This record gives sequence, C-alpha cells and structure tokens, in this order.
Amino acid sequence: MKIKTLLTMTVLSLTVTGITFAEVKVQHAELTITLPAEPTRETETIEGQNGAEPKLQHQLIVNQPNGSIIVWYQDADVGTNSQQALVVARDAIVKVAGGTLSEDKEFQIEGHPGRYFIVSIPQKKGEFRVAYVYANGRFYQILAVGTPDFTRSESTNEMFKSVSFKTE
Repeated sequence: MKIKTLLTMTVLSLTVTGITFAEVKVQHAELTITLPAEPTRETETIEGQNGAEPKLQHQLIVNQPNGSIIVWYQDADVGTNSQQALVVARDAIVKVAGGTLSEDKEFQIEGHPGRYFIVSIPQKKGEFRVAYVYANGRFYQILAVGTPDFTRSESTNEMFKSVSFKTE
C-alpha cells in the first residue's frame, strides 16, 4: 500500500477512542523503538527525486482506532545535505496535511541530526507528530497521525522517547 494512500486513509478515518500500549520493542535497521503493538512490515519503492534512482522504503505500521504509527527508513542519496533534506521532508508533510506547524525544532539523538514537528490537519481535526532523523546514510521517520488525544498520549510520548540507534 502506498504510504500517501495509508496517510490519507488514516486521516479520513480519525475517531475518538482510546489506545492501548502493549510495548513491543522493535529493531528496524539501526533504529530501536518501542511501539504500541506488533507492527505490520512493508517495503515500498519510492521514486527518486531530481533524477535520483528509486529507493526502497522499509516501513513499520501500527494502526489504532484513533490514529496510526508509521516508522520507516530508506537510504539517502550520496552527498545529501541532511539538514536541507529534513526541511524538505517536513514541508512535504505540511503540504499533505494542509495545516500549520505548531511546533518545529532541530535536535540531535546520539549525534545524529533530526527534525521534530507537529502539524495540524484542519479538515479532520487531527495532527501529524513527526521526528525525522538522518543516521549513517539513511533517513528515518517516526510518525504518529490521528487525533490530538492519540498523537499526544502518554503511550505516544513513550514511543518517541524510546528511540535509540545501534552504535558500531
């Protein structure tokens, strides 16, 4: 299933129900994260930008009644400006959401640059809460989309706090 289709379906099906947090620790390439349930795993071919070769995007997806978690990674092009790419990725989510940023900041995790932001989805009264990280030649996304009760819940907070990277 295309990631844009999945995001659209999730945005269209927002409801106001609870979330349970089963704490499933998952290794995804070099990323370790604790998710609210066992994820489905998918791999999708993503078109290259500006003439670049297509990339394989490896996804973990957890659908809950009032939102979804989507974690993915893909290889970056050689010579990629990580900070610029993080801004471009953020701007793409803002465009899909049709909303505005309520929070936007750069951060580092274990020495890897990242960008964290929250953007509203005004038509569905929801929001995206996203962290992008560039680590060891790959881009990683940690995304929660759904109602604010879902994206700002304690279990979602714990998921974002659980992120770590394997050191070599």
